[in-house]
Amino acid sequence: MLPMLDLHMPNDEGIQRPAEVTKYNKLLLAYLRRVGDVLRDELIREEARHRWFMRNVAEVVDALNGAGVEYALHKFRKPLDHVSVDLDILVKVDDIPKAVKALISRGFRVVVLEPYTITLARDGFIVDLYTNSSFAWVVYMDGEKLLRCCVEEIEIGGVKQMH
Repeated sequence: MLPMLDLHMPNDEGIQRPAEVTKYNKLLLAYLRRVGDVLRDELIREEARHRWFMRNVAEVVDALNGAGVEYALHKFRKPLDHVSVDLDILVKVDDIPKAVKALISRGFRVVVLEPYTITLARDGFIVDLYTNSSFAWVVYMDGEKLLRCCVEEIEIGGVKQMH
């Protein structure tokens, strides 16, 4: 016979400690939605951050679509709503100049240039434009091949985009 599961709500400390851990994994919003009123003020702040993040994502997608850039949001879709520290976008190499120009026209500025990534920022929102999936300047996935074979269309904030 299986033991009965204890489904009681943990005390405040038992809720706060996992909340701190979920921040590192970008799962704080989903966690706070689950625990409800116990961390209500933090939930309100995280919901506002999520709305801010998604508004920025929608604006970036709109700018890239308007500039005719071939791109895909990279590492974006997850099974739970989340607030990331940045927006990773895979861009066709030839479209990088158009993408940068489109984002600069929306108030972004270039803050980092690397061999496979250009980082732009505006008011705390960070966009990384990748030509290839890479880490520490080591390419682990060919960006052009990913854009040809592994992209699907989704809608964000009423704007269609490729993911």
